Amino acid sequence: MLVFVDESGDAGFKFDQNSSQFFIVAMVVFDDDAQATATANQIARFRQSLKQKDEFKFSKMSRQRRQDFAELIKTLDFVARVFVIDKLLVDPKQFSQYGTDTYQWMLAEALIAFQDEFSQARLKLDGTQNRYFKRTFKSYIRQRLEIKINDLVFVDSESTELLQLADFVAGAVHRQQRGEDVEKIVDSIQEKFIIKKLKKNP
Repeated sequence: MLVFVDESGDAGFKFDQNSSQFFIVAMVVFDDDAQATATANQIARFRQSLKQKDEFKFSKMSRQRRQDFAELIKTLDFVARVFVIDKLLVDPKQFSQYGTDTYQWMLAEALIAFQDEFSQARLKLDGTQNRYFKRTFKSYIRQRLEIKINDLVFVDSESTELLQLADFVAGAVHRQQRGEDVEKIVDSIQEKFIIKKLKKNP
């Protein structure tokens, strides 16, 4: 099993300084390499048909491009798991008290929410984080998960279509949570994923 993980929102709690209220983690899941490769190839061909050179990024897409990509998603062979954190339900003091990185904690909560499905999975996350984060997160997530994962690697989203797919799902759900999904993107592709939410202040 392969799981590609990306997020939408930030890990901050300074809501008066434009920190996002929501932090969304999308996990795009494939049974095997063949299924993942076939899906990546379909996305690559779609980009070529548009003569687009840069990566698909939900926040930078036009309304029409989002709708077109959503139509493509309906034809792709994958499932996704989405975790929604409303940061108004989280006490940020716990992080300074225990020395926990907020971004690591939020990613871990998302993976824990669906960990029963991810035993022996290979996880692939966006590689834009610094070396210290990458090193410490691998140790942190293995301590918190009750299951064994076979691998956890950080990859470049610009050259990884399946991370771009995860970015799209996360971005669409984020806009829906903010009440801004005017294109009804989530409604059109919701059969592809299951959403869980953080229910209480840990």
